[in-house]
Amino acid sequence: MPYVVIPYLVPIAFLLLSLFFFWLLHLTQERLERKWFKVRISPHTHRMGSVLWRSLAGGFFFSLFVSLLGLQVRMEEMWIIYLLALLSGLVRLSFLDLRVGMFLFTLFAYLEQNGFLRVEKGSSPWLSNLLNHAHIPSYLFFIGGLTLLEGFLLLTERFSTIQPIHILGSRGKAIGGYLLQRIWPIPLFFFVPFPGGGGMLPSFLSWWPILPVSWSHGGAVPLFVPVLIGARHFFIKTHPLTGLRRISLVRMGRGICESIFAVVSLYRPLWALPLLLLFYVLLFLFQRFREKRERQSPPYFSNSYEGLSVLAVLPKSPAQEMGIEVGDRVTKANGIPVRDESSFYKALQRNSAFCKLEVLNREGNITFPQRSLYLGEHYLLGLIFAPGEKWHEKIPSPPRSLFGLLLGGRFSSKQKPGTAEEDSKGNEVLQG
Repeated sequence: MPYVVIPYLVPIAFLLLSLFFFWLLHLTQERLERKWFKVRISPHTHRMGSVLWRSLAGGFFFSLFVSLLGLQVRMEEMWIIYLLALLSGLVRLSFLDLRVGMFLFTLFAYLEQNGFLRVEKGSSPWLSNLLNHAHIPSYLFFIGGLTLLEGFLLLTERFSTIQPIHILGSRGKAIGGYLLQRIWPIPLFFFVPFPGGGGMLPSFLSWWPILPVSWSHGGAVPLFVPVLIGARHFFIKTHPLTGLRRISLVRMGRGICESIFAVVSLYRPLWALPLLLLFYVLLFLFQRFREKRERQSPPYFSNSYEGLSVLAVLPKSPAQEMGIEVGDRVTKANGIPVRDESSFYKALQRNSAFCKLEVLNREGNITFPQRSLYLGEHYLLGLIFAPGEKWHEKIPSPPRSLFGLLLGGRFSSKQKPGTAEEDSKGNEVLQG
């Protein structure tokens, strides 16, 4: 196989791996739902379709962004970045992100170009040449642009695609929450121009398209570069929609700051990366401070004397028709106060043909949804509640790394207290 083919096969191989991990993640999420709730809330194909079309739209606009800025990215450098991203995914699944690989590559290139790191040209001339000729501002613009794109993807995220979960809190008590775990495959397209002059336009494969430009007797070859963005966010102390809006705005603000550092690198190359590292450290400290404050507040999805907290509502279920939403609290069923699933089920059995609920909604208002019941409907009206005090089942843990994902979530089959809080640490800084 000619050497010229290899630069184009590496992105295709990375794309196939990305799509495989993308499919496997959503399949694993569906399996975990069956373990947590004994029912499938949403098919993995529904989540995949919702994520894919927004990834395609994001890739189109980001391709325009990259083309207008004229970012300089060489395919040989992308090999190293792809490898660094895959190795980072072995540590944590949210690090399966091209921004992580780009940042590590940029850091090595900065150290090499400024004399802090010396790669012997005799032992590895290819790597030394690669690091010395890397255009650092381009990668910093790339990182900032991808973070802005992630903010856009989070802002347009559909609530039905976020996964409800059962987790162990820091005190070992089972509580409810939501997990947004994503792998966004972003397709980028570039057009590499060839000068005119009447000569033959080079092509590395006979079937690869070449776009002729008649006025200059030249042409352009479209190149495809797959980009992967990873995300992992827990929503334990707040409603997932509120948390999602906050995180999306934080991501967009962070992307703007990273783009500013990219502009600085054009004029002060020696200052840009240290300032960016300082920015990440300050962001990490701010994240720790915010987490410490949030630990004082109770979990958003936990049952209390006020009733049962609604963690999820099954699509096309009686509860959805009655207008019950995530975050509401069911206080009474058929006039009987309810404190757990068992008492709720017994209250429903008082009248098998009709039910009337008393619900405290998120705004603090009391509503009285009611409906006739029919044979074959969900025994809890399609409501999934937060786990109660007597919850003793083993709680499986979502996959934290590529190892856990490849093993179908069995790499860490049982949660430890505070797992969710520990998993969320560092994501705001290192993930992207």
